[in-house]
Amino acid sequence: MWRIEEQEALDLYIKPIIMTMELGLLLPFNNFVKRAPRDKYGGCLPTLLAELPAIHNHIEVMYRNSEDPNRKDKVNDTFDLELMPVPLAYADAFLSLDRWIRDRFVKPGGFKTRNNCEPFSTYAELEGWLDKA
Repeated sequence: MWRIEEQEALDLYIKPIIMTMELGLLLPFNNFVKRAPRDKYGGCLPTLLAELPAIHNHIEVMYRNSEDPNRKDKVNDTFDLELMPVPLAYADAFLSLDRWIRDRFVKPGGFKTRNNCEPFSTYAELEGWLDKA
């Protein structure tokens, strides 16, 4: 399932950006791709995803969400799943009062971060963290 989500992210997000790159960016990008280690499929997507934490997190979220096919999502769950990968990648703190989000996505870890994002499940935890900052 992870591989399917990777391919989907490549097709929906990464390829369209590559197609619009200016030559000044495309040449260094091609050199990066040529030098990148290959996975068992002959591609370098895992190496590329290491440089794209929000897209990596999107794949992680979609993969984890697919692990429970019997769960019926609510409308707001769709928005949570779409928005969550970016702050987990770039923010210093992430607050979710939703137990499903905390237990299924945030607590297990495995997300790529640039700022060591701290997850919180209550306002009091976040306030305590802010007081120390």
